[in-house]
Amino acid sequence: GLKRNDLVGILHAQDDVISRRQAFSCGLTHSALRHRVRPGGPWQQTLPRIYVAHTGRPSAEQRDMAALLYAGPGSVITGAAALRALGVRTSVPRRIDVLVPAARRPGSVAYVAIHRTKRMPGVAIQGKRSYALAYRALADAARSVDDLGEVRALIAGAVQRRECLPEMLADELRLGETQGSARLRQVLAEVADGVRSAAEAEFRDLVRR
Repeated sequence: GLKRNDLVGILHAQDDVISRRQAFSCGLTHSALRHRVRPGGPWQQTLPRIYVAHTGRPSAEQRDMAALLYAGPGSVITGAAALRALGVRTSVPRRIDVLVPAARRPGSVAYVAIHRTKRMPGVAIQGKRSYALAYRALADAARSVDDLGEVRALIAGAVQRRECLPEMLADELRLGETQGSARLRQVLAEVADGVRSAAEAEFRDLVRR
């Protein structure tokens, strides 16, 4: 039978987000689950095999929780989504970057970008959600951005507000992925050289031309 307390407990712990496997483990049948996610039903599917137990727009926290449930055990959110959760950035990103251990192979889907890594980061835990610490999230965000000005704003801003130490970013640069790291390397060199803002770096570029 339906273990109602288990279902309520999981939904409460996971921001009203649940995986199909968890729903079945609580005694929900295939037909009962289908009934909940039918058009006009009380639940919605937000990712493959992942459901939100209401019909409104999922919150940022619910999208994060859904991404982690989809990616599976041991997964960690990084990049812009982690920076929002850690309070380093305020805007909610369209994409959620999720790190998974290299041996695992979930595929990217919808708004979730999966990145396999041999270097799982240190984490900040918020409820049932796991986020990469600021220096790793900043480095991963910078690697995914093509615009030098945006990387400058991201890194110089975080360093200036003391949300991240330049030395920690330098260590991450040394140990981490080389792909996409050229702009991060340039901005860290500027920070080491005393540049404290994106505007200052751009002014320097103008002066040198």
